[in-house]
Amino acid sequence: MKKKGYIRTLEAVIAIVIILVFVFTVMQPRYRKERESGEIELLQDVIINELEENDDYREDIIGCDPGNCDLTDINEFIEDTTLAVGVYRYYLHIQPVDAPLKIPENLPENKKIYARGIIMSATLEEGYAPKIVVLYLWEE
Repeated sequence: MKKKGYIRTLEAVIAIVIILVFVFTVMQPRYRKERESGEIELLQDVIINELEENDDYREDIIGCDPGNCDLTDINEFIEDTTLAVGVYRYYLHIQPVDAPLKIPENLPENKKIYARGIIMSATLEEGYAPKIVVLYLWEE
């Protein structure tokens, strides 16, 4: 008789656990991270990789002081690359690593903006002054 009581109690506990798992699974809010479109992800990779690997672009970025940047070559490269793929707008943000990273105020408010960033520095012999480079992209 005791054995039958334990089995029924165990069955009831297992049933309650199954019901709770089901309820929490169904009632859980569906948070999903929106994926970047493959085109934008590829575009960001191409631009960031070129900024990292091209020595002229690296020198322009490392030598960039706030308010004193000559990024015409980089801007031409990014414009040519984005126009080849589609109608995209961009904003390139460069700042020293020791400054707090802030989202630029001149980004559009009603667009889905994709951001990709890297930290870039020169060799230690030249002096260590790393920069944060963030590429913001959005569809026009």
